[in-house]
Amino acid sequence: MLKILKASDRGNFKNDWLNSYHSFSFDTYHNPEYMQFGPLRVLNHDFVQPDSGFASHPHRDMEIITFVIRGEIQHKDSLGNEMIVGEGEVQRMTAGSGITHSEWNANPSKTLELFQIWILPSTKGLEPGYEQKHLIFSENRWTEIANSNGEFGALKIHQDVELKAMRLSAVGSGYKIAVRPNRKYWLQMIEGSMRVNETLLESYDGIQIEEEEALTLNAQKETEFLFFDLPR
Repeated sequence: MLKILKASDRGNFKNDWLNSYHSFSFDTYHNPEYMQFGPLRVLNHDFVQPDSGFASHPHRDMEIITFVIRGEIQHKDSLGNEMIVGEGEVQRMTAGSGITHSEWNANPSKTLELFQIWILPSTKGLEPGYEQKHLIFSENRWTEIANSNGEFGALKIHQDVELKAMRLSAVGSGYKIAVRPNRKYWLQMIEGSMRVNETLLESYDGIQIEEEEALTLNAQKETEFLFFDLPR
């Protein structure tokens, strides 16, 4: 079963410094069809205006992954980390027993674009932690972002989830993904156009994948996407 969430059908919050699109129910946006997908609880696509951002605020019992598409984040947290997360980089914050942090676009002229991802951990009360990495994309090959063991150079998250990305370069590339019957999957487009089996996806569309025997990806043009492998 493939269930598409068009980019235009996502929830939206906008104020003078933030334009945020929500794939799942978040804050004042409520959609009973999209509360979460397995342990994937939040998938927000944020545009943050120059010299603005999220002031220091608390979290607990959540794995928070930030994937920077354009611009850079000035990150500060209660563990003492003060980092710059740039384009093509990703950070993981284990909120665990409690952490406060701020995420700021310190650039005076450039809008920051990112995906903010929240994953429910398998265990509550974990020791808070932070990790960051630079992603290296090879066309038509997986780039590992996060998994439960930190394998293949990925960030380590405390849940049976694998998050990876791919950039497809060739039109009609016919890339095949093996799927397992005891798993479900979420594919999140970043930019481009491609067919997943026979379903056409455009920039920022998402698709819920369950009970499929196989997946074939055919790019219509250069395409980049995130892929979540999740427990049922």
